[in-house]
Amino acid sequence: MRRTFLIRLFLLLLAVFAAMGVGMYLHLTRHVHERAEQMMSGRVNDLLELLVHEDECEESARELYEETALHRAHAAAELLRRDDSALSRQEDLQELCNLMGAEELVLTDGRGMVTASAPTQHNGHRLDEDDSLRDFAVCAKEPDSELCRTLRPAVAEGAMMQYAGVHRRDAEGALLIGFSTHRLHRERSNEALRRLAEHYDMGKHGHMIAFRGGALINRGRLNTETAELLSLPLRRVSEFTVDGTSYFTYAAENRSYRLIALMPAEEIYRNSMKTLRSLLLSNVFFFIAMYVAVAFLLQRYVVRGVMRVINSLRRITDGDLTERVEVNDTPEFRRLSGDINAMVDTLRFYGEEEIADMNRELELARSIQSAALPSRFPAFPHRTEFDLYAACVPAASVGGDFYDFFLPGEDRLDFLVADISETGIPAALYMMRCMSLIRSAARSGTRPRTLARLVNKALCEGQTQGIHLSLFFGSLRISTGELRFINAGEPQAMLQHEGGTYDMLPMNSGMVMGLSEEAEYSEGRLTLAQGDRLVLWTRGVTEAADAQNVPFGRERLQAALNEPAPAIADVVHQTRAAIRRHLDGTAIKEDVTIFALEFRGRRHSKGDISLTAGAPTGLQELIDEQMEAVFAAPADIEQMKSSAATVLEALPADCTVQLRLVCDESSAVLTLRYTEPRINPLIGLPRLPVKSVTYSYTEAEGNCLTLHKHLA
Repeated sequence: MRRTFLIRLFLLLLAVFAAMGVGMYLHLTRHVHERAEQMMSGRVNDLLELLVHEDECEESARELYEETALHRAHAAAELLRRDDSALSRQEDLQELCNLMGAEELVLTDGRGMVTASAPTQHNGHRLDEDDSLRDFAVCAKEPDSELCRTLRPAVAEGAMMQYAGVHRRDAEGALLIGFSTHRLHRERSNEALRRLAEHYDMGKHGHMIAFRGGALINRGRLNTETAELLSLPLRRVSEFTVDGTSYFTYAAENRSYRLIALMPAEEIYRNSMKTLRSLLLSNVFFFIAMYVAVAFLLQRYVVRGVMRVINSLRRITDGDLTERVEVNDTPEFRRLSGDINAMVDTLRFYGEEEIADMNRELELARSIQSAALPSRFPAFPHRTEFDLYAACVPAASVGGDFYDFFLPGEDRLDFLVADISETGIPAALYMMRCMSLIRSAARSGTRPRTLARLVNKALCEGQTQGIHLSLFFGSLRISTGELRFINAGEPQAMLQHEGGTYDMLPMNSGMVMGLSEEAEYSEGRLTLAQGDRLVLWTRGVTEAADAQNVPFGRERLQAALNEPAPAIADVVHQTRAAIRRHLDGTAIKEDVTIFALEFRGRRHSKGDISLTAGAPTGLQELIDEQMEAVFAAPADIEQMKSSAATVLEALPADCTVQLRLVCDESSAVLTLRYTEPRINPLIGLPRLPVKSVTYSYTEAEGNCLTLHKHLA
């Protein structure tokens, strides 16, 4: 018990700590997701704000550049109005262009034809023929018009240029100044990329991927499709796998920007797993320490006391009411010991009276059982056609086995052996009910099969205790030896033919009685010859086990039955002796019941003799031998002798007579046959002391005289 208790305690604590470990793992996993979201969302949102700020600064700078470019274009137009000498020399026009800080300076007439430019690549061109300058044709035609265009490619170099155009003040036409935006674009791009680069790496192996207007700005070191990146959900952590590596991702958008942060899941989990391993290791040590401490305390203060109480209770339940429980380790055990001792004292006080009542009840049950079982043998001393013997040894005070036999008619013997699945008083009451049902059905002349069905139905009605009955019932017609029988339960019958060995009686067994009203039983039939023996037994015979728990078994039973036994009672006694030898002092656990029947049939005898009427030598010997063989009374024998002698004296002395004497237990028939002369000796004879005398004559057989004597 202690070992079982410690094992269960270990399993209980292990389950608790396992649940704690699972809870910690789930908590850390949730914490990892929250931590990854906080870290990546913070960086992504900060970078988005920075990029938006850059866009705002760029917009302000663009507006400032456009305003400055227009001011310079107006200033150049004003200078030319005041002094148009720069138009005569290319060097002066170039100097004016340089003075304005421009890369190009273009002058047109009212039709939009370029009349002068610095540098000179635009000379001879029309504004509407140049894709980059076509929009400025309006400045040549409309006075006070002005226009500024950004990021226009120059015709010559293809560089990104910003043009500002105004209507000329000195003549019809337009003045255009072109400024290179390369420096502005370079400064803005370098600054943005520099700031982005500071946030591209997330941790040691993370990535930051940027989109602007749906176009990929930075791919980082990941080789993946743009569509897959754009399909990632916004503003929440999700998982994404690239080249077999799992990443946590976080994506956000602001204006035209979309930023995606990716961090390897392994890198995020690494520190958390270290923390989890540390916690689990500490929990293991804590678990071991707690288990040892709890086991020690429970063993010291609980288990040892419980075992002492259990041992005392076991002795008390075994019947030792003098046992005292003395466990005083704790107040609880002291109180428990006191309560148990008080209960035992009460039981001892009332126990003697209850035991006396119980013994009286058991004695009553024993008397009921002993009175019900036939115990006087020979059972039917006046019947010589059969002999039987039975014995029942109950394992308890009142057993569950019983047997019975009775003569419901002059030519019928009924017998049975039964085993009830209960002992004690319930078995005694159930036995009386069963015997009453069986005897009542048998005396009505019911066949064994019908008897079994009726008894089973009656036992099933009102059945609440679950008791059932195993039964072998046989009905023997004494005059012919015909035996009809049924078996409900395990087959437990052997048959021995005269001079042979015992073998199992062939039969079809049905269900035990008292369980199901639907049970069916088949009837067996055989004819016993003179000298045949039938032995029945209950389960306790074959299951009687010795100290090594080896059962007596059917083979030992068969060997014991095959030992020579002069009388049928010897069969039972020898079998019981064999069981006792096998048990060798071990008490039986099941009731032992054995029933044996020997069929003798009616006794017959027959004898023939030939003599002359004047010298009846051998007549007395014939009558003595044959009538004594059937146990005829001496008076009947003498009367038959005197009657036969009287008949012979009435015949001629030289008459040859054939005599035949046939006897059974109830009568003797003496037949006298002679051929010559034809004489009826009964004429003139006095009344003979026999039941009847008949005479007849035929040509074929001659004279025939018959004496019929009834035997008492």
